[in-house]
Amino acid sequence: MTPLEVHEGLSRACLILTAVTGLWALWSGIRNQALSGSWMGTALVCELLLLAQLLVGGWLWFFTEGWDLPRPYLHVLYGIVVVISLPAAWGWLSRQQEERARSFGMAGGCVFIVFALLRAIQVA
Repeated sequence: MTPLEVHEGLSRACLILTAVTGLWALWSGIRNQALSGSWMGTALVCELLLLAQLLVGGWLWFFTEGWDLPRPYLHVLYGIVVVISLPAAWGWLSRQQEERARSFGMAGGCVFIVFALLRAIQVA
């Protein structure tokens, strides 16, 4: 398996896991419940997958000859934005007193990440 195939597989895994995590947060908000520890663990796994994808992409960027993208800097920008979005959303929403608002906010953050991942795939 080549590093490019690993990067593509990680992108699909990140896309699916982030979508599921966002739906889970949305469901918690609809049910007026706080985000559980299980959700936090899933969000952590999601972030670790995003970091792994960024590292493999960085390796491809620096060490692979001929890895040409139509718009390489835009792809890299989306990769960086995706990695920092989930911690940034949590940092901003952790001050929120209402659990339902936190759940809906994290669902929105996950939706943002899903769309950014889709856009990063499109520009590749």
